[in-house]
Amino acid sequence: MIRSFPTGARQQAGFQLDRVQRGLRADDFKPMKSIGRGVEEIRIRDDGNAYRVIYIARFEEAVHVPHAFEKKTRETPKADLDVAKQRLQRLLAQGRNILWWRASNSIAFGMPWRIVGAKQKT
Repeated sequence: MIRSFPTGARQQAGFQLDRVQRGLRADDFKPMKSIGRGVEEIRIRDDGNAYRVIYIARFEEAVHVPHAFEKKTRETPKADLDVAKQRLQRLLAQGRNILWWRASNSIAFGMPWRIVGAKQKT
């Protein structure tokens, strides 16, 4: 996950997720339709390495990050796509209210991040 990224990549990921949380687009992203509707990937480069943060910002309560990883090949590995799909399916099974549009920037403003699949601190 993001915690395992080097400092520079972790900072960039945090900055980009903050933009998304405030209702803006990440600077470098692409839709990930193969994972699910509304899922996007933030693309990060740091010290010649590539990192990816897969997120969905279509839920009322938060921007969810089902997976983040270092990308070592041109194509996104199937294993990473499968992890993101499985975690997204778990999230959808919880019956979350999904927003398939953005009426204004205020929809995402102030919502806490919730990282799906990570151990929650108690």
